[in-house]
Amino acid sequence: DECTMDNIDEGSYKVRHVEEGCECEYIRPPLEDVLAALAQDAVPVIVPEERDLRVRRACDVPYVAISHVWADGLGSVTDRGLPSCQISRIAALARELVPGGAFWMDSLCVPSKRDARLRAIGLMAKTYSDAAVVLVTDSSLRQCPSTAPLEERLLRIASCGWLQRIWTLQEALLARRLVLQLSDALVDLDELLNAARDVLDVHFHPLLHSLRLSLARLSLRRAHPDRALPFGTIVRAMCRRTTSRTSDETLAIAG
Repeated sequence: DECTMDNIDEGSYKVRHVEEGCECEYIRPPLEDVLAALAQDAVPVIVPEERDLRVRRACDVPYVAISHVWADGLGSVTDRGLPSCQISRIAALARELVPGGAFWMDSLCVPSKRDARLRAIGLMAKTYSDAAVVLVTDSSLRQCPSTAPLEERLLRIASCGWLQRIWTLQEALLARRLVLQLSDALVDLDELLNAARDVLDVHFHPLLHSLRLSLARLSLRRAHPDRALPFGTIVRAMCRRTTSRTSDETLAIAG
């Protein structure tokens, strides 16, 4: 009756390490610091320092907001944290994009405590719209090299799990700059879509049109950030997107 691809079962969910067989320790930011920031309606961001994670307010530092799909194994909460190998990988990517390498990620910045979790979710739109960069890390895209033909790179985007989840819609639409992690490079999505304008293959145009609809004309949104998107555009962009929790739909698009 419905597609359940990439839906998760929280009861059996397992966080993945970078390499299979890795048993490195979990690291988490100080829970009290995350709670303190949220209590002030401030977005907490992570500043990695050697083997420690420091918490700062997003308004004080430029930061990268991480956009990912929980089915890829990066889901968690502040109280538990993530494997140190994953944190090292994400921190290295953040350092490539902003000075100091500060980043926000739901798995580290959203606590399990109900009131704090709801407050963090309420700040989600602000989190992504205030980020210097939104970085998409998706397991399918990470298998694609930046040297692959343009058509292949765009097809990877159009078919990846990240483009099929409801939560990631606002993460894409609110981004000032949207960057994709490929296997060997970080690629700006707007630059990729602009390059596709020169493709003459008539069979390729429907794919490109579908991709632009799925992302609700991102380039236009970033060029005119104060312009409201028509409701119909949002509805079309939500087509073929799903979520593990049906009750999350309103929360995920409210921003």
